[in-house]
Amino acid sequence: MSKFDYEKISKVVVSKMEQFGTEITLIKSSGEDLWDKKFNAIEARDYWENSDTGEIVYTQPDADLVDYRINSLESDFTTKELKSDLIKITDIKLYLDPSEEPEKDDIIIKDSISYKLYFVKKIQPADKILMYLIYGRN
Repeated sequence: MSKFDYEKISKVVVSKMEQFGTEITLIKSSGEDLWDKKFNAIEARDYWENSDTGEIVYTQPDADLVDYRINSLESDFTTKELKSDLIKITDIKLYLDPSEEPEKDDIIIKDSISYKLYFVKKIQPADKILMYLIYGRN
């Protein structure tokens, strides 16, 4: 039995997204996840500790935002999806190339409209991520 070549399929998926897709902007937060919110019982106040460096600050650190330009293919919601309470008429459904992993609450900008991601699913039949399926809401 021959082994299925998902690496080759991934290259085809990415090239077709480049050829037929639309470039969007994925905006991700960078750095905020390094900060752990803690409580100082002696001083009775919150503080944030950087899990990477050990630095402590007493005001919530700002997250740096990083923009990624990635290719996407827009898809219509199925009738079944539209009948659910999850989907709103202004929501967007996209397949994204696997160059950058989107996460729930990331922002995408498509056609000058911002959408907050509320659903992210990896399409990964084996050890190779082929693409991501996302739903966004503006």
